[in-house]
Amino acid sequence: MSGTYSVQAISQLASDTRPGNDLVTGTIEVAGPLAGDYPVGALRAAPFNTLSAAITRLNTVGVSASVRLLLEDASYGAGESFPLTVNAVSGGSASRTVTIKPAPGALPVVTGSSATGLLVLNGADDVIVDGSNTVGGTSRDLTLENTNGGAGAVVWGQTAVGSDGASRNTVKNLVARGSGNTLVGVGFGGVAISLTSNGSGNVQNRVENVAVERAQVGIYSGGSSGAGKNTGTVITGNALNASSPNHLRRAGIVARYEDGIQITGNTIGGLSSSASVDVIGISLGLLAVTSDVFTGDEVVNATVSRNRIVGVVSSNAAGLTAAGIAAARASAGTNTIVNNMVSGVISNAADPNVTAGILVGGGGTTRVWFNSVWMSGNRGTAPGPSLALAVGDSISPVDVRDNLLVNTQ
Repeated sequence: MSGTYSVQAISQLASDTRPGNDLVTGTIEVAGPLAGDYPVGALRAAPFNTLSAAITRLNTVGVSASVRLLLEDASYGAGESFPLTVNAVSGGSASRTVTIKPAPGALPVVTGSSATGLLVLNGADDVIVDGSNTVGGTSRDLTLENTNGGAGAVVWGQTAVGSDGASRNTVKNLVARGSGNTLVGVGFGGVAISLTSNGSGNVQNRVENVAVERAQVGIYSGGSSGAGKNTGTVITGNALNASSPNHLRRAGIVARYEDGIQITGNTIGGLSSSASVDVIGISLGLLAVTSDVFTGDEVVNATVSRNRIVGVVSSNAAGLTAAGIAAARASAGTNTIVNNMVSGVISNAADPNVTAGILVGGGGTTRVWFNSVWMSGNRGTAPGPSLALAVGDSISPVDVRDNLLVNTQ
């Protein structure tokens, strides 16, 4: 059984001339699966004196019941090894979850440099990263910060070698802060972190009430292909509207190859870039937006509702696109874009690039209901079109009703 044991070894020989060294003693630890709560901090006994050592123990022995790693120090950085990587948890399940969260009353900040993710869920399932220091709370008391200057992520869930997806994970109630060059705040995909990263089997993941700062993209989720879409993804109630210089540069939310994704109640704004990229509030499979190409990495059966998008600006001198919501053409299913508010979309777009509040590629059935779009501001002499609503496909059903569309640009 698990525990700490004393061990003795003794040598007794008739010719022994030094009996003082005949007895050797020591201790060994037999570590069993984790179960219950484990405070993690500098004053705790190893391996729970650092977060990285605690995660290593978790990876080694697994769990026999639900586990909580409770962060009780104010700072985790010196003495930690990054990335913090949680592998598939032996013994874990939907009823045997692993939770990483602050101890009651604690306000921990985890700071480190990783070229990949600061925290990586490598094929891990049923992991909860909850930044509230109360049970059932919604306060953001945990900050994760990746200081690396490369294009990595703060939190990244990935398909492990052997196509083991990262599934049923929840990331909520925290601040995810990058370096400015960090590509993604919270994302799910493959091992390579990019905006074309294809995950396999990453299903039923949830990102909720996360504030993302200093990243190119706030939240990302990408399936493997049109036939290998993620399912059950939920992105809700996140704050993707930090002010400069902590603002997001390229996009609030990017989804690719998803079936049934729910993007609801997010606040997106302050997006601004002069780089050679399109700037988009919410992208459903369409990162390059023009007035004549609507195909991309299709998302089907999506619900995009109650999002507030205020401020999407491209200042690129070549005149690239800025869009509040952009959806690629879908081959099947029903995408519903309903009850969203979009304003402050500005670009000096040159045709075929556009400045658009909502742009949908069509295909399948697309429903655009009860949205409010206000296109305002001075675009100077920008030659490309400014459109409150753009529909790119008149062949498949596009149901547009009861929207308030205003354009004074």
